[in-house]
Amino acid sequence: MATKRKADTPRTPRLATSRYRHGTNESKGREAKRQAFALHVAAGKSHKEAARAAGCTGTGVRTRAAEMLKEPSVRAQVAAARQAAFDHLQVDVNVYFEQLHAIATADIADILDDKGRVRPLSTIPPRARMAMASLDLVMQNVEAGDGVVDMVLKPRFHSKLEAIITMLKAHGKLVTKIEKGRPGEFDRLSREQLRDVIEKELAPAAGLRLVRAK
Repeated sequence: MATKRKADTPRTPRLATSRYRHGTNESKGREAKRQAFALHVAAGKSHKEAARAAGCTGTGVRTRAAEMLKEPSVRAQVAAARQAAFDHLQVDVNVYFEQLHAIATADIADILDDKGRVRPLSTIPPRARMAMASLDLVMQNVEAGDGVVDMVLKPRFHSKLEAIITMLKAHGKLVTKIEKGRPGEFDRLSREQLRDVIEKELAPAAGLRLVRAK
């Protein structure tokens, strides 16, 4: 008697689904590693250090770093991160210069009244408040013997001169001059000897490092 075969029922491709999910996770992991590598490079780390910080291990770290740098998406991420850091720095620099300018141009009449007392803070202009380093609470009339102690606010101000000098240096308007030797001392030196004095003595004193052109 012939038996009737059961129709084959489709099986769920579990193995294929598992591989697909594994591949997706692996792809996400590689992308996260690229992004971390780009951020570390933009922050100033060497390519090898950035690759290790991003999770690359083993003896082929340098090779893996070179491979990632060849990818246009990674180079674009590095450029974008550097631009974002530069934009943030520019904002900070503008804020600092605004504070320096406020210190340099502050008018004490905006802070103290005619009797030398600190005006109410709500009435002091914000730019004038930038010029104050602190407000100290000082006790006065302590030894008068009348039992009354006056509490007076005493402001401390940032140095206007230091603020002006900092702004002039930042804009290249103030150059520190270094004097070396007596008048006419270098007139007897040859061109090569004078160059040696500049490279070995004057440049290091100014915090510079000179490189001769080949």
